[in-house]
Amino acid sequence: MEKGKISEGKFFVLKHFWAILVAGIILCAGVSPLQAQEKEYPNRQIEFIIPYDPGGSVDIWSRVFAEAVKDILKVPVVSINKPGAGGAVGSAYVASAKPDGYTLGAGSYGAMVISPIVEPKLPYKRSDLTLICQTLTFPVGLFVKADAPWKNLKELIEYAKANPNKLRATVGGASGIPSLVLESFKIQAGGLQIISIPTKGGGSMATAILGGHAELCSDPVGSEAGLLKAGRVRALAVSGKVPEFPELPTFAEAGVPGVNLDPWMCVIAPKGLPKTILDKVTAAYEKAAKSPAVIDQLYKQAMNVDFIGPEAFAKKIEQDDLTIREIVKKVGMVK
Repeated sequence: MEKGKISEGKFFVLKHFWAILVAGIILCAGVSPLQAQEKEYPNRQIEFIIPYDPGGSVDIWSRVFAEAVKDILKVPVVSINKPGAGGAVGSAYVASAKPDGYTLGAGSYGAMVISPIVEPKLPYKRSDLTLICQTLTFPVGLFVKADAPWKNLKELIEYAKANPNKLRATVGGASGIPSLVLESFKIQAGGLQIISIPTKGGGSMATAILGGHAELCSDPVGSEAGLLKAGRVRALAVSGKVPEFPELPTFAEAGVPGVNLDPWMCVIAPKGLPKTILDKVTAAYEKAAKSPAVIDQLYKQAMNVDFIGPEAFAKKIEQDDLTIREIVKKVGMVK
């Protein structure tokens, strides 16, 4: 009996001796177990969360970049749509994930800048996230059906003034960039009374005008690029120049200055992402942004690839935050 106890004691001591020895070797090498994991990153599948429905601009750019990043990092990058509440559901999912680099996500201008200002009960805060890098910018347009009676923005404004609340406009989300563009346009054009119809976003907002359920839609040009090329919708004005459609007038060129937002899309991760992993993800997206294939695919979708790294992007967000706070006060979107 005593012998057994002694043997068990020796086994316990030996077991812990080897555990201490291994830990000591790692420490002597100057690498902690956590650092070792960071050094090996990535060694398994990465989930990329898209907070909107399939088919929209955010979904398109996410998948184009994911395909390129997959080849750069040599691991699968799986795109997963988690739509809802104007991007809040997917953004909150990313915020609550483990900050190990295996859960990344798409951050939109609306979900990262506008919603935190105008939505008091968001399920996430921007401070809960690591905003890694900007990947591109995208203009937003005001669209009508191709056979609509208004051939330009001036004619639409004249009709809206003569017929208050007769025009209906769909927008992707009550507090997103399309909604802000529409509300800014209504104010800058003299206080137009146009009914706004928010949807959950994704796909084409123009389906409503094609089906006769609305007369206008405010949406990223990229989401409507196919219908524009097919001649089924017409853009009366856009928030910024579009290389793929150089003939489209900006709001200023169409006679309504002051609607010149420059929305962007970015890569996000949970707060506390280790710098080693942050640097690897940043480098992968920067390399992808220089890929001719990525640039060409997104150019055809009316999106402008424009990479900005973490530090410069953080400064840009601060400025955008100030700009949006001023605009939402003017349009009355603060709740």
